[in-house]
Amino acid sequence: MPTSRTASGLILVSDTTGTAGTAKRLHSVASTGTLEDYRAQSVAIIAKPSNATRIHLGGSGLASGSNYGLAPGDSLEMSPAPGKFINLTEIFFIVRTTGDGLDYYAVTA
Repeated sequence: MPTSRTASGLILVSDTTGTAGTAKRLHSVASTGTLEDYRAQSVAIIAKPSNATRIHLGGSGLASGSNYGLAPGDSLEMSPAPGKFINLTEIFFIVRTTGDGLDYYAVTA
């Protein structure tokens, strides 16, 4: 999964490594990482326009079809309450078709 972090604190990720029906963490946990590596002030998640079907977003108990999901090309933007942050490792996604994926952009906290 190609990931890049800019000097200004922007995380850019493109992921098409999901397996149909299997929940996957939006942002992988590195053994050397700290919480600061995974928290964000905001995040935008975009379903790849080339996806064959919807992707579903949720927590660790996410099941395929458990929510309406994002159609190909749809996006979702999230911002936490003032003084809070989004932990990117606590967001999971499921693809219905292996090879489908998403892009996400996060501004680090």
